[in-house]
Amino acid sequence: MKKFVISLVALSAVLVSCSKEPVTIDLSATKEAPVFTATFAEQPEVKASFSGLKVSWAAGDEILIKDSEGKKAVYVADAAGETSSFSFKSGDVLGTEGVTYEAFFPYNETADEQLPVVQVYGLNGTEITRFEAPMHAEGATTNLAFKNLCGLLKIDLKKAASVSTAFNLKYILLEADKGLTGTYTVDGDKAVVTGTTPAVLNMESAKALGTTALTFYLWVPEGNYASFDITAMHNDTSAFYEQTWSLKGGSSLQITRNVISELELEVSNPAINLSRDWFYSKNVYTLSTANCYNAKVKNARYKIKAVKGNSSESVGAVASGSLLWAAVAAATPPTDANIGNIVKNVRYSNGYVYFERGGSQGNFVMAAKDASDNILWSWLIWGANAGFEDVEMLGGAKMMDRNIGTFANTAGSTNSIGLLYQYGRKDPFPGRVANSNTVAGVYGTQFSVAEGGVSAATAVANPTVFYKAATANNWSSEASVTTWDGLDKTIYDPCPVGYRVPDSSVWKEEGSLNTEHYVWDTANYGFLYKYKDNDNNDVSVWFPATGQLGSTAGTINSGTAITFMWCRDKAGSGNPLILDVRYNAAAKLGGYAAAGGVGLRCEKITE
Repeated sequence: MKKFVISLVALSAVLVSCSKEPVTIDLSATKEAPVFTATFAEQPEVKASFSGLKVSWAAGDEILIKDSEGKKAVYVADAAGETSSFSFKSGDVLGTEGVTYEAFFPYNETADEQLPVVQVYGLNGTEITRFEAPMHAEGATTNLAFKNLCGLLKIDLKKAASVSTAFNLKYILLEADKGLTGTYTVDGDKAVVTGTTPAVLNMESAKALGTTALTFYLWVPEGNYASFDITAMHNDTSAFYEQTWSLKGGSSLQITRNVISELELEVSNPAINLSRDWFYSKNVYTLSTANCYNAKVKNARYKIKAVKGNSSESVGAVASGSLLWAAVAAATPPTDANIGNIVKNVRYSNGYVYFERGGSQGNFVMAAKDASDNILWSWLIWGANAGFEDVEMLGGAKMMDRNIGTFANTAGSTNSIGLLYQYGRKDPFPGRVANSNTVAGVYGTQFSVAEGGVSAATAVANPTVFYKAATANNWSSEASVTTWDGLDKTIYDPCPVGYRVPDSSVWKEEGSLNTEHYVWDTANYGFLYKYKDNDNNDVSVWFPATGQLGSTAGTINSGTAITFMWCRDKAGSGNPLILDVRYNAAAKLGGYAAAGGVGLRCEKITE
């Protein structure tokens, strides 16, 4: 790769301009192919604050050369150095008479003209850093002069003294209103990227930030950016913290080709981003959003992206973020004096809702509101200290080992009961918290009951209202509620990232429900799903009695006598299906009123 090697000594913003002394590189080829000489048309001119800067190739660097006849070939550097011979590696034999040439670095074997999404940071000692330079050359002879395609963003990054926890920097992520990487075209000497693909700087081994700044570089296409976010990501086995810096409203960031632009940033208030899936395929991040998030780390700051469910659609013009309600597994609700042990400091900023989880377990719902205090969207935060695990059902599907909103999965424990849902709605209602019909006490906005026959939008705007059955036992104005329907997860699905409301097939074995696996436990108020695994080991999964919120009254009944669990598909009558297990009857699948409130255990998405 072409690399600039910089010794950093109090580096300030520097302009890079043309040099009068090109570096000559001989490229050898097959006997039929032309021989190219490559030069660097530009060398950096440095200020006195630099101790040195040079341009070099590394052995194995590959460039792509195209000719005007449509042929293209890959050449590879034989050795490292400012000058290196390049050997023909693969492709067409290029023309030699009356043709013009274009050359590109770095070469991407899967697609031409690609700025790599991932840039790799290599640290050699404490003061020297190196980085790759995307380049382009063109001409009518075999003498090709390479020029840089991008500008260079220099980031001096440190941790504030007030941050007591470690921040081990693993990635720096750049996101903007224009594409930063991916497919590009050459306009003059600069790269013009299509789309809005971000750029990631991968540290390979994490760098511990301290109060003395470390310096990092990323190549960025030239442009005037109206939106530009820089996110520093901490890598840890238990939690992934990050902090994002954004342009102030009305400002912009100008990046100029072949110019170093400098920023100084300080990590002062990092948060766990629950919207980030943290799955890196070739180190490229993905965002995964939902209506429910499991916040497992106590006494930590979090943020979620203010979008509708699992989509990327904004919830609208958000003016504020606020706590709607909170509850623990007890009839006595949290109070003003102790609510901070569960959640505090809920707010909205720059596309995210932020909050801080305390040291106590609890469920709470946060809302994004407009300037008139109307609820635009809301999210359940499942504040359990331990995350759920997956269990494999006999039909092959994988499910959570507990209901949404539980803090344990122990037979007989009221911490294991969870929350209740009306079919098709993303927002929960408190479940029972005792061996009776007693429900959890709620801090904040209290729940109410209203006449049904409302739209999905009305239900979204009123997440604490239980809408009674109207036409066809629905809370909805639709003839048949469709907000959970379909093969794909919808924006109204209440399950966390990677899960969805289950299909009724998850309860079946070879196409039918085998009642022998559903064993009621009278002493502990619930049932055990029991079977033998492939190694003939006994397996049992606990399902608590959920009771039900009656579709016409919205109050809980049969709290210790039944377990009803939603399915996303429907019966022949058009009513949604539930798994129906009772203390005095065999398990079955049957239709149930969409306006009723019952339990939910999510199926893992495996496609």
